[in-house]
Amino acid sequence: MPKRPNWQTTCEGFVCKVCWNNFSATDAAMKPRVVPQCGHSYCLGCLEEIAKRSGTQPPTTRCPFCQRSTDILPENFAINYSLLDVMNSMNEVKDRQRPAKTKKGEGILVQCFENQNHEADLYCTSCKEGYCEKCYMRAHEKSRVMQQHRAVKMSDKPEVIPMCPNHPNREASFQCIVPRCLWKVGCSECRKLHHKDHEVVNLLRQIKTSSAEMKECHKLLQEKKKTLTSHLDDITKSLKSFDSSDTISHHEQLITEQFGQNEDEPTLKKYRIFVFYEKKQLECQKKDISFQIRQIEILEKKLLKKWLQKVNFQEPELILEARKNLRKEIEKRKVFYKLEEYIFDPDMSDRPYRPIQPKSVY
Repeated sequence: MPKRPNWQTTCEGFVCKVCWNNFSATDAAMKPRVVPQCGHSYCLGCLEEIAKRSGTQPPTTRCPFCQRSTDILPENFAINYSLLDVMNSMNEVKDRQRPAKTKKGEGILVQCFENQNHEADLYCTSCKEGYCEKCYMRAHEKSRVMQQHRAVKMSDKPEVIPMCPNHPNREASFQCIVPRCLWKVGCSECRKLHHKDHEVVNLLRQIKTSSAEMKECHKLLQEKKKTLTSHLDDITKSLKSFDSSDTISHHEQLITEQFGQNEDEPTLKKYRIFVFYEKKQLECQKKDISFQIRQIEILEKKLLKKWLQKVNFQEPELILEARKNLRKEIEKRKVFYKLEEYIFDPDMSDRPYRPIQPKSVY
């Protein structure tokens, strides 16, 4: 049974009460679905698992809260777009409430040794410090000895091997992978004293492997962000069409020509409700994708900063966080159509629908 998270850090209305994962507008398995018999919402993944375990034919889905059941397949349950809309609105409010002011030097990936408000783009192999180009020239041009120093790009800085925590004058040579071990790295002396029966790996090899993994994760996150940005552009274009007074006026004119100019005409109301909900769905998806892009940008920056600093590569937390993000698949969706591209019948006997054979965005 998944552990229930702290209520102070999770907004309970925005999570599935079975798996306790956040609902999402883009992850198909995490979209909130409404149980028809009672109106409670759970993620599609959990509802499908409940139906699968029912052991009946056809499968029965029983609400975990009130125990009402239905033989309608979970994939046919309505999506709770109202909940998703509120969730994304709350995320927007949180973003606006974050303080705009930043600390001095904040946002810089690697600070210059001479001036912490400058970004370091050169690494001195003798000083073992990073400098911006201006400060490097100023610090090294006055001394003949320092003029002999060699500078490389920050990206070419060698990996930093940590010192042994028990013998500060020695470089660590291995990493202990026993979970409960107090010292994760150590030197050859520590190997005999504290890690005699522990499973260890060569530290330098582990650092180089982690460095390569970090670089690869950064590249994959960039590709994922590019795909999400493309989706965001498509949604934005579609949303603009739902704000187009020309298209809406044209459709409403066709309706009034057939049924007369009456604001209370049911067909006209039906059309306006259609426009409202289609637009809401697009807005909800836009907010969710924008949030995903922001999360990727934060993670990209963390990875790049760590990779440029070349320290503590043996710590896997950041790579694990990146892998978790990359495992979240981008839901494959049809083209986001503009309002004028919908097949529209003025009598609204059928809901306006998209073209039968949409082009693929892939």
